[in-house]
Amino acid sequence: MESLSTLAEGLKRLREFQLAECLNPERPDLKPTPAQLEVLRDESPFVAVLGGNRAGKSQLGARIVTWFFNENHPHLSRPPQWGTGPITILVIGRVGEQIESELFAKKIKPLLIEGTYTVHRLGGVLQRVIHQNGNRMLFFSHHNVNEAREKLQAYTAAVVWLDEMADSASFINELRVRLVTTNGKLVATFTPLIRSEEVRRIIDGLAAPHGRKHVISMLDNPLIANDPARLREVIDSFKDMSDAERRTRLYGDWYIGDNAVYEFRPDKHVAHEPDYSHGWRHVVSVDPAMSGKTGLSIWAENPLTQVWWCVKAVYIDKVLSPQDLVERVEKVTARYNVVRRVADPHEVWFITAAQVGTPNCPKRTFVGVYKKHDRKNEMIKALQTALTSGQVKIMDGDETADLRNEFLNCQWSETADNKIVGASKYHLLDTAMYFVDLKPKPTEPQSVNTVERMEQELRQANKERRVRDHKRKVRIARTRKGWLR
Repeated sequence: MESLSTLAEGLKRLREFQLAECLNPERPDLKPTPAQLEVLRDESPFVAVLGGNRAGKSQLGARIVTWFFNENHPHLSRPPQWGTGPITILVIGRVGEQIESELFAKKIKPLLIEGTYTVHRLGGVLQRVIHQNGNRMLFFSHHNVNEAREKLQAYTAAVVWLDEMADSASFINELRVRLVTTNGKLVATFTPLIRSEEVRRIIDGLAAPHGRKHVISMLDNPLIANDPARLREVIDSFKDMSDAERRTRLYGDWYIGDNAVYEFRPDKHVAHEPDYSHGWRHVVSVDPAMSGKTGLSIWAENPLTQVWWCVKAVYIDKVLSPQDLVERVEKVTARYNVVRRVADPHEVWFITAAQVGTPNCPKRTFVGVYKKHDRKNEMIKALQTALTSGQVKIMDGDETADLRNEFLNCQWSETADNKIVGASKYHLLDTAMYFVDLKPKPTEPQSVNTVERMEQELRQANKERRVRDHKRKVRIARTRKGWLR
């Protein structure tokens, strides 16, 4: 009996040792690949792990948080900012069912030693797990980003694991704030589907010592990489996919999605134009809305390359009066050398108000798009062609962020043919289509000296215009007060 007891105790100790060291408790004999080991040893405050399905990215996230939960991380020491007391770990998944059945039941729980923790639920929903050492692991869903942000604001954490990337850059920044005072660690594991250009920029911009991006292939999963037959089976299963989707599934490349209306590649279609000048030819494109949310984009032509750049794309909110909207549009666009203005012809009230002008805004002529409803698909294809050919580009920066996100988020419906999901909300995309449809003919290529001379002339003309506008406003103000008769 004593020998059996000793054997049982030895097996228990062996199991505990294996759980403390292994990556996957189902196969404790398998060692992490070099790529996975880099993730596990990364000391960065923000560790992002991109990979396709079955790449093992969520298993890496679970392994990291359970090491900190158990206080037995073999590669990283406990930062002094955490003190000596219990720590808080936040685990944030897409939806509640996925958190319970996938993250906790399949990934986290098997790495914990029975009897060392207690599980707390509310109404049958997993809330927290408390370790006997005092450490606690709290679970949240980020399906509703705004609701999740409000709940998380109450916590200061040592470790945060975000599984499946949220669509909001501000939500990611909120998680980073939860870790500021503790010098904590944020681990993000996700399939690299581009839902937000701002999120992609955060991830791709990670650099030492503040963060690091890891891209792991499905072939980095030991369960697949160490089994030649299984490896061939996986590769063959992807042969009918598009090259873009296959590269995402296998190698962790960024991917837009099968139902994307536009093939928008930030690495190809977004850049910075260092020579940009307000003196270039500009086109203003407006998509007014009776709801009060008007889309406005400004496009500038480089006279040397004839490439048109979107230099600004913004929304004008809560302006319902046609005259007020005309004045707001004029205020936003006044400093640019505007040679053409285009707008949605359906909104006659805006075009008419612009033609009449206001006391604070001169008369402006907006060209309407021809039969826009009948030519919707034609205009979509024209915008895509302009992007693909390099005729138009989007300037990098905050002033075009909303347009870039609309390119990425615009999707065809899965249930209705030729229908865009939430089409009425993409006002900036509409302005881009209007611009491409009505952009002026290219200018003749100019020499650098000619361009500089043109810019000087435009700056002088603009200076004279501003003096005239000031005198006109003074004269109007005096007339209203009865000073001039």
